[in-house]
Amino acid sequence: MMPTVFFATGTDPDSALARLHPGFKLAALLLALITCLAVPAWLLPAVLALPVGFLIRSGLPWRRLARAAYPWWPVALLVLGVHLVTTVEAAPLGRPSWTGLGQGVVALARVAGSAAWLALLLRVTPLAQLTAGLGWWWRPGRRLGLDTARLSLVLAVAFGTVPSVLAEGRRIDSVVRLRRGPVAPGGRRWRYWWRRALDPGYLVVPLVESLFRRAESLTLSVQGRLPRPPVQPGPLPAVQAAGLVVWAGMLVWNFC
Repeated sequence: MMPTVFFATGTDPDSALARLHPGFKLAALLLALITCLAVPAWLLPAVLALPVGFLIRSGLPWRRLARAAYPWWPVALLVLGVHLVTTVEAAPLGRPSWTGLGQGVVALARVAGSAAWLALLLRVTPLAQLTAGLGWWWRPGRRLGLDTARLSLVLAVAFGTVPSVLAEGRRIDSVVRLRRGPVAPGGRRWRYWWRRALDPGYLVVPLVESLFRRAESLTLSVQGRLPRPPVQPGPLPAVQAAGLVVWAGMLVWNFC
């Protein structure tokens, strides 16, 4: 029901990144996301190159990274087009400008950097460590009644839903394509491609229906199957804590 490969660590468990405290990795992810949004444009190449380099060093080929980013090129073109004609400080509304194109590239770089840092966290942090890290930060909330024992189950269901929905969407799209068939001889190609462009909108209803069916079966399958309490990761090492403090201080100084 939930693909466990999605939660498996993709690098050596004895590597330096995998051995870091899970609480440190979660806090570093938050600071990295803020950094991607706060740093000036000339620092974005370094902010983006750092997680990409770690991903490649962990054994993820750059071609696989390129394939993972390929489906998002229509969204990237849309972002560039919107910035190109809506940057009114460089040209009137609706008129393209080089400044708007540059702002679109900067916006895409910030999003790509955020996605790269998130992918790095998931690659070096299995689900057990992710749950332990969240439970470590939520320790003060136990006095308020927050239940961290079911946290791993909630994360497994939430993260497992994403690849399941993607797989179901691809299956429905393949069925629609197969039933439509190729363009008939003498037919109008523009009409065929126009229907292909509208197909993603028709996937919403069957996908929602599939999610409702999965929710019903999931409730029955996990009823009474609560996980064991997560293993506590222990105190945060002083060096990692100092690194987080320095990083957060630099961000505060940048905003001030």
